[in-house]
Amino acid sequence: MPRCTTIFVWLAFASALLLAGCQESESYREAGFGSKWRLLSFQNSDAQVDTAALVYIEGLIAQCSSQDTVAYFYNRPFEPGKDELWQVLRSRYAGDSIEYLSAHRDFLHPPNLRGDTLCYQLKIDRIRTAEDLKSDKFKELMLLDSLVRTDSIRNNYREFEGIYLRHLAQGDTSRPVEEGGELVIHYRGSRFNGEVFDDSRRMNAPLRFVMGNENQVLPGLEKALYQMNRGGKTRVIMPSWLAFGSRGSAAGHVMPYTPVVYELEVREVAR
Repeated sequence: MPRCTTIFVWLAFASALLLAGCQESESYREAGFGSKWRLLSFQNSDAQVDTAALVYIEGLIAQCSSQDTVAYFYNRPFEPGKDELWQVLRSRYAGDSIEYLSAHRDFLHPPNLRGDTLCYQLKIDRIRTAEDLKSDKFKELMLLDSLVRTDSIRNNYREFEGIYLRHLAQGDTSRPVEEGGELVIHYRGSRFNGEVFDDSRRMNAPLRFVMGNENQVLPGLEKALYQMNRGGKTRVIMPSWLAFGSRGSAAGHVMPYTPVVYELEVREVAR
């Protein structure tokens, strides 16, 4: 990212945090090992981070000396850490914004700092407790149970190893998807309400990868692709444990314990 763009993004994000909620101006507090922090703004919330199993954070991390952006995340879930930054965050509440000057690695940015202090602008968007996640899991199971009993699913889909498949186009059966083969696919992911959260065609970015390599695609998608051929099109319904799981998607577009629907098209199968 160019230096001027990085500085613009940094200042815009910092300004947005400063304008959020009730303003509170205070000096830095020591956080241990040379790090320090201060509260930028807060909201009246009783959702304390210390109770969180997942905490969703919006933030920008930059080098203090150059203001070059190191990392940026929006609506992203994190599990509790064990470092000084977490000790600061755990005493805060959902809606709070802080500035943190880090002199060491932490759960938000584990890489070495290479001798440069990092400046964090962080907003705690919301939290999810263990009870919240337990409730979300129960709701998902109830939703899936009612879904698979409907005529539209029973008549049009087949269950396969935990996913539900509906082949829209068979494709070339002489060119099946096989382990070790390189694939080019298009995909579109949506929630049950039809809201699309990911679309390779819209981004003009088909996915190319080798089948069988670890963590190339979601587990449920891998299961579906092994049932497809070159030129095939399939719609697949996946429960969270074969999709984004108990944490949701890294970008925050899919919440924890959320079943999803994908439409897949296998464009190429290389042997």
